Amino acid sequence: MTPAAKVVGDFLSKVKADQGKDAGKRPGAVQRGAIGSQQGAVALMSSVAGLMVGKDYELARRMLDHYLTADGDPLVYSPPQAVQDAINKKFPSPGHFVEVSGFGSWATPDIRNGLGHFNLDVVKTDDRLTYFVTDRYEFPDKANGVVVRHGFQVGVLSKKSVDSMNARLSMLGEYKRDSGSLTEKFELQQDPKTGECTLFIPQKVLVDNGTDFDSMGTFSVPAPRAKSGR
Repeated sequence: MTPAAKVVGDFLSKVKADQGKDAGKRPGAVQRGAIGSQQGAVALMSSVAGLMVGKDYELARRMLDHYLTADGDPLVYSPPQAVQDAINKKFPSPGHFVEVSGFGSWATPDIRNGLGHFNLDVVKTDDRLTYFVTDRYEFPDKANGVVVRHGFQVGVLSKKSVDSMNARLSMLGEYKRDSGSLTEKFELQQDPKTGECTLFIPQKVLVDNGTDFDSMGTFSVPAPRAKSGR
């Protein structure tokens, strides 16, 4: 078995093992058609993709849409070019990399919002390097035993826009997590230094209206030429 075939085989085995697993209530077609009391919240959550404007957020929009609509089906995709370029530059050689953090300065906004932490295999095939980006898209209550909040960077907004939107978001109420660990609300928080805004979404709303899924992004680039000796 080739290294590339092993990576794909391992991914398919994980997809099979993860079938039926979900952090929330795993909504079905009927629930999606009659969301009821959370209709306003879900409509707003779906529009997060609209706030993440520009090519820098292509993957993040796709991931969120798949989470909300695909009922847990795996996603196999070709990453946007900017994502490919950043990963190739950071990892130019073959290897197996676990729990890569997409929050470093090397990463694009799309990597931070669409992948976060992920696993990476870089495999040499003939004169090319093939990249396999694997990830479980989910919104857990805790990470490494610590309660975490979930949000999406939505770019730089004026303070007036932030205040106006937060006033509208406040009408959506508060949501207590099933674990009881935290009560949250929709809110925009702005970095005072950069002006960059993050839209935080209650974990309860996310997990009750979307379904966790496994993903694999693949792409290949020419392998670097070996330096010739003198």
